[in-house]
Amino acid sequence: MYKKLVGILVMTLLISAAFPAVGTINKINNEATSSAHNSGIEWTKTYGEDEYDVFYDVDITDDGYIMSGKREDNGHYHPYVLKVDSNGNQQWNWTVKEFEFNGTLCDIIENWATGIIYTTDGKYVLCLYITFEYEENEILIGGLVKLDESGNFEWFSYLGEENLWWFIPTDLIEIDDGFVISGFGATIDNPTNDDSAMLVKTNLSGDIIAHQFFNYGDYEDGGYALCERNDKGGYVLTGCTYNTPSESDYLVVKTDSDLNEENHYTYGGTYNQVSYNHDCFQTEDGGVIMGGQGYFYESKGIDAWFVKTDSVGDMDWNRRYGCDNYTDTCWSLEKTVDNKYVFCVTMNFNGWAGDKEDTHLVMFDEDGRIVWIQINGGPNREVGTRVRQTLDGGFIVAGRNGMSYSKDADATLTKFAPFDNEQPDKPDKPAGKTRIKLDTEYTYKTSTSDLDGDQLYYKWNWGDGNESGWLGPYNSGDDCEASHIWIESGNYSIIVMAKDTNGGESEWSEPLNINPRTRASHDILLLRLLERFQSVYQFIQQLLGI
Repeated sequence: MYKKLVGILVMTLLISAAFPAVGTINKINNEATSSAHNSGIEWTKTYGEDEYDVFYDVDITDDGYIMSGKREDNGHYHPYVLKVDSNGNQQWNWTVKEFEFNGTLCDIIENWATGIIYTTDGKYVLCLYITFEYEENEILIGGLVKLDESGNFEWFSYLGEENLWWFIPTDLIEIDDGFVISGFGATIDNPTNDDSAMLVKTNLSGDIIAHQFFNYGDYEDGGYALCERNDKGGYVLTGCTYNTPSESDYLVVKTDSDLNEENHYTYGGTYNQVSYNHDCFQTEDGGVIMGGQGYFYESKGIDAWFVKTDSVGDMDWNRRYGCDNYTDTCWSLEKTVDNKYVFCVTMNFNGWAGDKEDTHLVMFDEDGRIVWIQINGGPNREVGTRVRQTLDGGFIVAGRNGMSYSKDADATLTKFAPFDNEQPDKPDKPAGKTRIKLDTEYTYKTSTSDLDGDQLYYKWNWGDGNESGWLGPYNSGDDCEASHIWIESGNYSIIVMAKDTNGGESEWSEPLNINPRTRASHDILLLRLLERFQSVYQFIQQLLGI
């Protein structure tokens, strides 16, 4: 029997000492560009022993980085916290393998250390949940752990209430007088598979001050990321809401400072969209930006999906990022010091074919245009689970290599160097004929420049539902020509976009409006014109015998 419930709360964490560690949806087309992107990698370090190891989170400290995750030992999974210096060299680690519950020492069966932060007092607080066996039942509890600056255990705070409600924490932020934690849970009398997204607020000692459930779907809801609101006091919680196990949408909840809901919004499509992303941010205009993944019929697979809203919850823009027929997902994003956003995407997640599991860092501006793409790829699997901007303006990515739960998979930490890229200028308005015939090929041209002198690719949108794909490369300033055939009458607008070899995108050009017509429609226009000049019209009738 599996219980999300604890009995009499007499518990002690038995820990290892801190010691040095041993061992409208827009598709982004990446065709023919991956090899050209600057990887920008300064170093990659792996950490682990003989079984499965993974990092789920990383935070920046004064002298390096702190990571949390889990590691396997004889088939059981234990929390794993590792402190390294700014070059990735190990300093100490922390784990826990046993749990004292109601006076009984219990082995931990499963554990996730899901989120960790470097606190303002120079110490560390992490979220974790623990599953252990007690009297032939599997017991699950969630809570916070505080470690001192050297990795020594200070306290454990159980997040839940005996025989009333349970909670699984996913991430946390520090506020002036405590912590706010995202996650999911339910009251004890809730039906199975009807979990709620949740927020919990504690003081600086981990004591619960307030908690709130948010339940909207018919099946279950989950909260996976949170941030403070910049428009007024309160918080933004993001995650997903399910109506059935295979029907879900993105979820955004805005609350006041006491965790009371003010608004909530959902975003999705025909198919399944889920956000297990650990990060969300409120944008400068009061909107929200978040990421995750979704199934899209056009690509016959799962793509990373990014959503930006305005201040009242309406969608400003959304973007897909991925390759057809694969699972591409995004677990983290970061807001940069210059108000741009870097999404950490794992391509071909757990794939068996193709280029297996590369990490792409994709920077967007607030208008949803790519600024640059950097790739950690190659023959090995590289899974990125959390990204943070470093003190030098670069980025640090935590994750793993190897397959999920494979014993040869190690936790990884990758440092990306600072990188700047100027997006291409807006392309010239397409040049070419505007009075055209159907079923006839016409050629148009444009050009633009790149301040960095990068080579450019162009994508043409012909206004009839067709696009050219990326054409190139072309030298900066050179003309790009492309041809198209229209098969139906109508009013169409031709526009074109450029991107450079680092993935940076321009604005769309000004439109060239065209109105293709059939030959019959041209003849009708001619006859109507001639009818206005009767003498000419009568002469032509006599001449042609009509």
